[in-house]
Amino acid sequence: MSHPIQPLIKRFENQLYIYKRDDYNEAQTRSDFIIPFFIALGWDINNEKGVL
Repeated sequence: MSHPIQPLIKRFENQLYIYKRDDYNEAQTRSDFIIPFFIALGWDINNEKGVL
Protein backbone atom coordinates (compact mmCIF):
# COMPACT_ATOMS: atom_id res chain seq x y z
CA MET A 1 0.00 0.00 0.00
CA SER A 2 1.43 3.37 -0.96
CA HIS A 3 1.46 6.45 1.21
CA PRO A 4 -0.88 9.32 0.17
CA ILE A 5 2.11 11.56 -0.61
CA GLN A 6 3.62 9.08 -3.10
CA PRO A 7 1.87 10.70 -6.10
CA LEU A 8 3.31 14.08 -5.09
CA ILE A 9 6.80 12.62 -4.84
CA LYS A 10 6.49 10.86 -8.19
CA ARG A 11 5.20 14.02 -9.92
CA PHE A 12 8.01 16.07 -8.41
CA GLU A 13 10.64 13.57 -9.56
CA ASN A 14 9.18 13.33 -13.07
CA GLN A 15 8.84 17.07 -13.58
CA LEU A 16 11.79 18.43 -11.61
CA TYR A 17 12.99 20.44 -14.61
CA ILE A 18 9.76 22.50 -14.47
CA TYR A 19 10.10 23.27 -10.78
CA LYS A 20 13.68 24.51 -11.24
CA ARG A 21 12.66 27.12 -13.80
CA ASP A 22 12.81 30.79 -12.83
CA ASP A 23 9.16 31.32 -13.72
CA TYR A 24 7.87 28.60 -11.35
CA ASN A 25 6.85 30.66 -8.35
CA GLU A 26 5.78 30.36 -4.72
CA ALA A 27 2.06 30.40 -5.49
CA GLN A 28 2.47 27.51 -7.92
CA THR A 29 4.53 25.57 -5.37
CA ARG A 30 1.84 26.09 -2.74
CA SER A 31 -0.92 25.00 -5.12
CA ASP A 32 0.96 22.02 -6.61
CA PHE A 33 2.64 20.61 -3.51
CA ILE A 34 2.23 22.33 -0.15
CA ILE A 35 -1.57 22.28 0.07
CA PRO A 36 -1.88 18.72 -1.36
CA PHE A 37 0.84 17.59 1.09
CA PHE A 38 -1.07 18.83 4.13
CA ILE A 39 -4.34 17.42 2.78
CA ALA A 40 -2.62 14.03 2.38
CA LEU A 41 -1.60 14.27 6.04
CA GLY A 42 -5.25 14.77 6.99
CA TRP A 43 -5.24 18.51 7.63
CA ASP A 44 -8.51 20.38 7.01
CA ILE A 45 -6.91 23.07 4.84
CA ASN A 46 -10.21 24.60 3.70
CA ASN A 47 -11.81 24.35 7.16
CA GLU A 48 -14.58 22.17 5.77
CA LYS A 49 -15.49 21.17 9.33
CA GLY A 50 -16.14 24.82 10.17
CA VAL A 51 -13.86 24.89 13.19
CA LEU A 52 -13.29 28.36 14.59
